[in-house]
Amino acid sequence: MINLLKYKIAVPLINYYRNNKLLYQRKIAVNHIEHNFEVFKSNINEADIYKNLEKTVLRFVSNSKVSENEYLYSKSSKHPTLYASMYACLIYKMFGKIDDLNSDSVLSWKSFFDSYQSPKDGLFYDNLTNNKLFFQGDWWGVRHLAVHTLNAYNALGLKPKYELNYIKNFYKEDKISSILKFDNIMNNDSDNLIINIASLLQFQRDLFHDSAASSAIDFLKNELIAKYNNDLGGWGKLDLKDPSQLSRYVQYIYHILTVFTYDKECPLNHNLVAKNVLKTQNKYGGYGIYSNSSACEDIDSIFILMKCYPFVEKKLKEKINLSFKNALYWILFNQSKDGGFQFRLGEDFIYGSNFTKNKSFEGSMFPTWFRCLSLSYILNHLKIKNKFVSNNSPSFHN
Repeated sequence: MINLLKYKIAVPLINYYRNNKLLYQRKIAVNHIEHNFEVFKSNINEADIYKNLEKTVLRFVSNSKVSENEYLYSKSSKHPTLYASMYACLIYKMFGKIDDLNSDSVLSWKSFFDSYQSPKDGLFYDNLTNNKLFFQGDWWGVRHLAVHTLNAYNALGLKPKYELNYIKNFYKEDKISSILKFDNIMNNDSDNLIINIASLLQFQRDLFHDSAASSAIDFLKNELIAKYNNDLGGWGKLDLKDPSQLSRYVQYIYHILTVFTYDKECPLNHNLVAKNVLKTQNKYGGYGIYSNSSACEDIDSIFILMKCYPFVEKKLKEKINLSFKNALYWILFNQSKDGGFQFRLGEDFIYGSNFTKNKSFEGSMFPTWFRCLSLSYILNHLKIKNKFVSNNSPSFHN
């Protein structure tokens, strides 16, 4: 009874503290933006953007290294994790450093990733991060880690030791149909589940020449097209006048769109979608409800606009170009003094586990990779000089 009473008292107090801390940090972040953003913008020389990024980001990754192939997620992290090492590999790829490695170093990365793969289901497990969420979530967790780690194999030009046996559970059409539910998208993580399952099918199809995986992904895409709401421009039922629902609309389209664009398809109501996505941009250039928009919110809108661009009317092309120019400075502003990037400027962020978290104004591996990916999209679109190396694979591609 005493323990139950302590629980009933402690949990609300902890939640109250966390919520108030978040509000305080967000207030500090907004104050930081208001006082520093315009001066920051005025000091940016577009010709130097890539060179400065390469220097500072690679310094951040180097400072996070513990031993060969082992990296910390952030300065606050005490132990290296697979998540951190995988993002380090992807960042090295973006800046051309993987392509410079000798064969022994490349194989060392492969052996490192292979050591985490289960021969039974083909997924990847790190004991440090195997918490409850790891097995239940899709914005982070076992399926999510598998997709991202497979992107790292792709960066190496290699494939994993074992086939992705887990995804063979989704070769049956009724199994795929069971995840395509769009009636409550404001309160579930179904878009992340869809992208994870679809990406694993695409990896299994392409890496292991699996015809059954090919048939399954074709069925999944056909079902998604059948359920597409052309009048809304997306999936489900949402009130796009509500900023929260508009934001969710963008997240959902982004995750599902990558399933199609990897296979060179883009089945959207392009003009309508672009108009709606442009509405998510705030006065500082980020694409979110709050002034300090997150790495995910930003790349979601950027990727959709980039893919819609070839198909939209001329006036919308001009608006997208201007939108990207504004977004460029905002994303750069999210870089920390340590050289890494922040997920949401000025806020603590726990990326699924206490072993993958960062404190306010501290860089960390996931947002560093994700924001650099956003920057690669924008710099290439605006034809600003850079040497970013693409890593075209399921979920994340040009």
